[in-house]
Amino acid sequence: MKPSVTTSFLEANAADDISIAAHLHRCHTLSMSGGQPLDRESLHLDDRKLASVPDWIGSLRSLRELHLDGNLLTSFPSAIEGLSALEVLHLRRNRLDSVPDSISRLISLRDLRVGKNFLTDLPDWLWDCVSLETLDLSENRLSSVSSRIGRLTELRMLDLGHNALSTIPEALGELTRLRDGLYLSDNRLTSVPESLGGLRELRYLGITDNELTSLPETLGRLSKLRELRLYELIWKRTVASQMANARGQRIVLQVQGDGAVFQATGKTIEFAGYLPDPQLVEVLNRATALVLPSFLEGFGLPAIEAAACGLPVIATTASPLPQLLRGGGYFVPPGDVNAIAEGMSFLLNDSRARAQLSVIARERAGLLSWEAGARSALAALEEAAS
Repeated sequence: MKPSVTTSFLEANAADDISIAAHLHRCHTLSMSGGQPLDRESLHLDDRKLASVPDWIGSLRSLRELHLDGNLLTSFPSAIEGLSALEVLHLRRNRLDSVPDSISRLISLRDLRVGKNFLTDLPDWLWDCVSLETLDLSENRLSSVSSRIGRLTELRMLDLGHNALSTIPEALGELTRLRDGLYLSDNRLTSVPESLGGLRELRYLGITDNELTSLPETLGRLSKLRELRLYELIWKRTVASQMANARGQRIVLQVQGDGAVFQATGKTIEFAGYLPDPQLVEVLNRATALVLPSFLEGFGLPAIEAAACGLPVIATTASPLPQLLRGGGYFVPPGDVNAIAEGMSFLLNDSRARAQLSVIARERAGLLSWEAGARSALAALEEAAS
């Protein structure tokens, strides 16, 4: 019968690393006396105050997961390279100032998490770990990332949040299998590369709490995103500052998904939710302008409805609205936070321009009725048939 690490050991609340080492050593001795490796695939030693890991841990040949989060580790034994079956290694919340070189020889590793340590740079060999699917480097002290990161083409999740990055390489756009998240929040980024638009499978993108003033139009291609907190970025840099100067004005928000980022706004924000047509018309008739800062808009019906009420529109060029409402709106590049802010300020403070845009917007919307559309379609069909 093969000896194994028991459940009672895994759940033991050891007071210090000495008792843990004793338990591990007893298991090790049993395995060696039987001449067979430990029959254990997962070992959890989180939050145990471990200052070191014994060299003989490398004899746990069948180990697939090793969890050492929340300890006091400053280094890692070279013997770990013997864990050829290891697929998951978690070292978050330790005291590591570098990624241990011994990890480079873990040929089966697919999930590496070394967030919340003291890393200032990354070893070159890390970019040769091409089997990695999850890489967590968050909450360290990284100031740069090599362009060789593009070699990690199997990555599904990459977390670089809470570092000191001022730029990120274009090579991130080569990680086309990224699906479960790309997290870049809380750095010092002033821009993000256009190549991110190539991450078509991406579901989550975190880029808030940086120094961004604009975002590339290519982000509009990321049709599978479930959460992109761009509106938090727009809110922090535009709405709050503009409303501070807009006496007696309120913003009525219709937010899809989580609107929590807008909560700490005082009494200037009204969360409308779904509005039936009569109420929607009432809100539009009382408003100063409609802001539709879409990264991608197929038609822009909310803007057309606003224009039909004589309401000036601020919208992006990533839509047909500049053509549909020619002269009846204020159009900006998608993601250009400064331009959105300028548009809001312009319409709030220039009543003459606002009145002119209102007249043109109503006229243009009048040309977009169902009857006018039917006539246009009929004329096109007749022309094609002649």
